[in-house]
Amino acid sequence: MEFNNGIPEGLELDKGFNRIFDFIENTNECAFITGKAGTGKSTLLQCARAKTAKKIAVLAPTGIAALNVGGQTIHSFFGFPWHLIEKADIRKRPKKSDLFRNLDTLIIDEVSMVRADLMNGIEYALRVNMDNDIPFGGIQTIFFGDMRQLPPVVKEKELNQYFEPKYGGCYFFNANVFNKIKPKYFELTKIYRQTDKNFLELLNRVRCNEVTQEDLELLNQRVDIAAGEDRLNPHLILTPTNRLAGGINERRLAELDAKEYTYQAIIKGEFPRDAYPTAYHLKLKKG
Repeated sequence: MEFNNGIPEGLELDKGFNRIFDFIENTNECAFITGKAGTGKSTLLQCARAKTAKKIAVLAPTGIAALNVGGQTIHSFFGFPWHLIEKADIRKRPKKSDLFRNLDTLIIDEVSMVRADLMNGIEYALRVNMDNDIPFGGIQTIFFGDMRQLPPVVKEKELNQYFEPKYGGCYFFNANVFNKIKPKYFELTKIYRQTDKNFLELLNRVRCNEVTQEDLELLNQRVDIAAGEDRLNPHLILTPTNRLAGGINERRLAELDAKEYTYQAIIKGEFPRDAYPTAYHLKLKKG
């Protein structure tokens, strides 16, 4: 089956997309779909969701990642607590029995961020709710992600005292279920986001920690030390922490000469504040 709608206009897809979609649509096997940034992982996910005849759920480890793919967080879908997941935390969810019973395929995006205990919890929760003791309760599970991008958020103490002894590591593939199954591996290689061959090669060397002196010199040509926070300069500012980013955004918001509107979030379920996709009290101005 070929894609003909549900894709961005003018985007020419390679044969790999159709091959992966056929696998998802015509088998019940699990798969890991990976690729560098810009190879179309999110586009493939959206296309598959638009074209599939299966009943699917799309999950992600964080609120922002879930919003990006129009899905739901893993924790909210399964009702998981926010601490390390153990079997005792997992119970059957009668209110979602119809959902689980009708589910064909579970898609997990940004799987590089999923910890081993969380993946173990997903697998066990599916078995419990499906009353089926085969891996993932018999639900086809598709993993999207790039292991060279964001890793799981794990404290050093947790890694040394919990993950290493229990799982041999903190990554999703360290979960016990992968001793029983081997997901089909697909790698997307065609990059759609960039067309400059030299720049693509440079980005790949950065990705693989193989940067040369020439690469550094080329990148440093783009450094503007005097750029600062000038709001008349439309450049994007990246910061290492949320606190720094929040401070810049608050200052820029205060500079706008417009009426301020405040919106209060509605929270369903129990989530730590740092997991909210926006501020609890969101302030906006036109400008």
